[in-house]
Amino acid sequence: MMQRNGGCQVGAAPRVWCAALALALGFGDIAGKSRLEVPDGAPCCVTGVVTCVASWRANSGVLASIEDPNGFGVWFSGEVNGEVVSELAGMDALAPGMQVEVRGESSRLGFAPGIKASRIAFLGRGEAFPPPPVRRLGDFGWGVLDNRRVMVRAVLMDARRDSLAGYTRLYLATAGGEFIAHVPGEPEAWRGQVDSEMTLTGIAMSVFNIRGEYVKLQLEVVSPDDIKVEKSAPEAFSVPEVQLSGILPYASEPPDMHRRRVRGTVTHASEDGASIYIQTPEGALRIRSRTEGVAVGDEIEASGFPRLVNDMGELSFAVVRKIGSGRRPDPVEIGWTELDGFPVNPDGSYRNLDARLVATEARLLVVDGKSLVVDVDGVRVEVVLASPLKQEILECAEAKPKLRITGVLSILQDIALPDGRVPAISARRIEVDGDDDIALVADSTLAGWRRRRFGARFMAALAVAAALLALVFFVRYVRSRQAYRRLDILARERKRMAGDLHDTIEQNLVAAKMLLKSSLSLSPETPENVKDAIVSAQEILMSAKAEIRERVFNLRNDELFKRSPASVVKSLARQISSHGVVRVRTALRGLPESFPAGVFSDILCIIREAATNAVKHGRAKTIFIVSDPAENGFVLRIANDGELFDPATALGPEAGHFGLAGMRERAAKCGFDFAIREEKGMMTIRMEVKL
Repeated sequence: MMQRNGGCQVGAAPRVWCAALALALGFGDIAGKSRLEVPDGAPCCVTGVVTCVASWRANSGVLASIEDPNGFGVWFSGEVNGEVVSELAGMDALAPGMQVEVRGESSRLGFAPGIKASRIAFLGRGEAFPPPPVRRLGDFGWGVLDNRRVMVRAVLMDARRDSLAGYTRLYLATAGGEFIAHVPGEPEAWRGQVDSEMTLTGIAMSVFNIRGEYVKLQLEVVSPDDIKVEKSAPEAFSVPEVQLSGILPYASEPPDMHRRRVRGTVTHASEDGASIYIQTPEGALRIRSRTEGVAVGDEIEASGFPRLVNDMGELSFAVVRKIGSGRRPDPVEIGWTELDGFPVNPDGSYRNLDARLVATEARLLVVDGKSLVVDVDGVRVEVVLASPLKQEILECAEAKPKLRITGVLSILQDIALPDGRVPAISARRIEVDGDDDIALVADSTLAGWRRRRFGARFMAALAVAAALLALVFFVRYVRSRQAYRRLDILARERKRMAGDLHDTIEQNLVAAKMLLKSSLSLSPETPENVKDAIVSAQEILMSAKAEIRERVFNLRNDELFKRSPASVVKSLARQISSHGVVRVRTALRGLPESFPAGVFSDILCIIREAATNAVKHGRAKTIFIVSDPAENGFVLRIANDGELFDPATALGPEAGHFGLAGMRERAAKCGFDFAIREEKGMMTIRMEVKL
C-alpha cells in the first residue's frame, strides 16, 4: 500500500523521510501540471519509478508514479548549465525501473514543470513496465502528454547520426504528421528499415522554442528493443510510380505515408547536392536527397516520401539513380503575370510553375555575393547563383542593367488566403545552374552606361597621357638645362685652352721660325744642305702652327655644341669648297641629333685631313661626303675622284707624312672601324661609327 505523508509518497521500500514535510511539494503537485501552475523554487520531495534516464545530463531523467508507470511523469535534472547539482545516494548510476526519492526544488524548466534535484536516493527496484497505450500524433499537442510513456505507430523515413554521441535520430511519419525519435545506437542499424511500418515505445517529450512554446513531438526511446517492426520495407524502386503532379493529390483518404517513385529530367542540382529538380511535360518537382554524380539533363528515377515543405509538395529522404542522359528541357517564358499570382488555365485550373524551368527578363537591383534581387515589371524576385556572377555583369551592376535569366522557379505561398480563396505568393526565387543562364540584355540603359564608362575611361586615359607627356617634357627640359650648363662650362674651358695655345705654343713656333730665318742671313757661307734643312724646319714649324690654329679654331667654335652634326658637316663642306680648289658634295642620312664634342671634333678633323690629302696628293676635283644609317650607328664615307694609290705602300711618318696615320689614330681612339680603299673608281675612306 502507498501512504501519503505531508506531500511525500513512500512505497514498500525503506522509508526516506523528507525535511520540512509540511512545505514540500509531492508528486501530484507537479505531475500533469502546466509550468504556470507550479511555483518556481518551492521545496520538493517526490518518490517514484525512473522511466527514462537522460544520458546527455548527469543524474537526470523522468520519474513516474510507482502505481501507474504509464501515467503522468515528472522531469528531474541533476545538472544545470554543465554543473552537477545533485547527490546520488545508494547507487552507482540511474537506470530505468529504479524506485527513487528525489529532493530539490521546483523549476519551470523549458516547457513543462520539473524538479531541480539536490539529492536522489535509491529505494529499490520495481517490476517490468506494462505496455503503454497507443497514441495518435494529434494527442501530443501543447505537450499534454509530456514525460509519459506512450506507444506510436509510424513509417520510418530516414535515420541520421545524432549530435549526441552513440545516438540516432529517426525521422518518422504518421497520417497525422511527422515526429522525431531519439534512440541509442548507430544509424546504420536502421537505414535498412526505411519505409517500414513500426511501433515505437518511449517517453513523450516536447520540442519547444526559446519562449517555451510547443513545436513538435520528440519520442525518447529507452532501448532499441522498444521498437518493433510490424511490416518490413519494400525495395526502394519497387514502390508504385506516380506522376510528378500526383505526389500529394487531394483524396478523401489520407496518404499511406510510404515511398513513391517518380521519373524525370534534371533541370537543376544544388551546389551541395542536397536537392535536385526534375521535370516532365506534365509537371515539375523538387527532390531532397544527398546525391552525387547527377547533372543537368540526366534522366533519373527517384524514390522518396511525399511531404509538404513551405506549403509545397516535394519528395524528401529520397534515393536517386540515373537511368539515361538527355538535354535540359526548354524553359517556359514568364513575366509579371506569372509571378504576381497563380496564372489560371482556360479551363479554370491553376497553372503550376513551381519547380519548373523558366526564363525571364528582369532589371538588376541588388548584388549580394551569389544572390541577386531583380525586378520583373514591378515584381521582386530573388536569384540564387551556383557560381559567382560574371565579371561583365558585376562591372555594370551600378547601372541596374536588364538581365536574361534562366533557372528553376520556387514559389513561397502565404498560408493566409485572400478573398476568393486564391493562394497568395509571399516570395519568389529562381535558382540558376550555370554562368550561361544569366546574361546581359542590350538596351538603352546598358548602352548609355557603356557610353558614359567609355567617356570616363577616355578622359581618365587622356588625363594620364597628358600627365605623362608633361612629365616627359619636364624631364627633357631639366636634362637640357643640365646639358646646357655642362656645355657652357665646357665651352668656357675650351676657349681658355685655345687662348693658352695661341698665346704660348703658337707664338713660340713663330719665334722659332724667325730665328731660323735670321740665322741664314747671318751666315752667308752656310752649306746648301744645311740651308735646305733649315728651310724644311721652317716648313714644319709653319705646318705645326697651322695645326695649332685649327685646334684653336675648333676649341673656340661653339657651333659644335649648338648645331646638329649634319649642319656642321655641311658648313665644313662649304668652307672647303669656298677656296675654289675642290668641290665638296654631301648626302647625309642617319646622323644623330647630337654627338659628344670630343668624338665629333675627331670626325671633323678626319674629314678635313681627308680633303687636304685628296687635293694635295691626289689632285682631286670633287669630294663626296656620304653617311648612311647602320645597325647601332651610321657609316661615313669620304670619297674623291683624285689619283688612286695603294694605302699599304703609301708614305708614312718615317717619310714625314702624318695624314693617313693621324686619321687611323683618331678613328682607333674613338672606336671607329676605319678603312682606306678603292670603291667604284674613287679613293674612299670608310668609317663605321657605333653610337
